[in-house]
Amino acid sequence: MADDGDLLVYLQVTRATAPRSHAFPRGTANLWLTVGPRKIAGREGIQSVITVEDERYYLCNIKTLNLLPNCLAEQAAKDAGCDTAVFHRGERVTEAAHSNVHIISAGKVITPPTDNLILPGISRARMIEICAEEGIPVEIRPFTLEEMCAADEIFTTSSTSLCSRVGKVDHTDRGMKDPATFRRLQDAIYADFYRQTETE
Repeated sequence: MADDGDLLVYLQVTRATAPRSHAFPRGTANLWLTVGPRKIAGREGIQSVITVEDERYYLCNIKTLNLLPNCLAEQAAKDAGCDTAVFHRGERVTEAAHSNVHIISAGKVITPPTDNLILPGISRARMIEICAEEGIPVEIRPFTLEEMCAADEIFTTSSTSLCSRVGKVDHTDRGMKDPATFRRLQDAIYADFYRQTETE
């Protein structure tokens, strides 16, 4: 019985059980649920990331199990002694291998639009709401690798790490120049999570 401590609940839904075919099967969807111990990442960790050309298909806004490019990018990051990889298409930053990526410049959070190039993360959506509650301005627009590397802060959001600061990009010190704004947002995100989950 998984009823003690911090847990990760992960849901996956398939269209239906059917013989292998490229056409969509008709039938009752399957639900697969896994539960296991998982603690939310601490607030104090600083991520080191590499940048990787985004060679995925153009339906990144659809959550599927086609994660080979993400897995390869994550492994490349580990091989480079880093925590994760940030994708870019040309100069435009899209997202990280398993999280959304954002920057803070001049006290404003800048986050990519939820077009077909990123997965519209639920933690990203809640982060935008929390910014409004905290009076932190948000600009939703694409940003470039150059902008990211020059930003006051770089951070990622996801369901398992909530809000994580980035301090190195491609082994070069970046961000870490507006701790007041970042900590204000991060503290509000963690406080919201604990309120919603009724944990301490």
